[in-house]
Amino acid sequence: MTNTPPSTPVMASQQALTKMERIIAARYGPLVLPTPLNAMPAGEYQKYMPKFTGIEGVTVKEHLESFYSYANNIDINEDDVWMRVFVQSLDGEARKWFR
Repeated sequence: MTNTPPSTPVMASQQALTKMERIIAARYGPLVLPTPLNAMPAGEYQKYMPKFTGIEGVTVKEHLESFYSYANNIDINEDDVWMRVFVQSLDGEARKWFR
């Protein structure tokens, strides 16, 4: 008789999934940010934020370049802050797609 810990529902469901299914579930699962989250930038940081809608003739590459410059100018150093501010730069259909 072996002493194995009882499996929890999470462990049991993970065992039932193949490795590929776990990878796909993680990829398309909701964004999970670490806690505690770092503070967002102070002031009116959204005033000059570049916006991307996907229909204005601005390419994704151009938006990323302008967002990188913007994030550098307001001194964003933490990944969680960068991601939360980046989501705010998406608008319209691009934001719907992201969510």
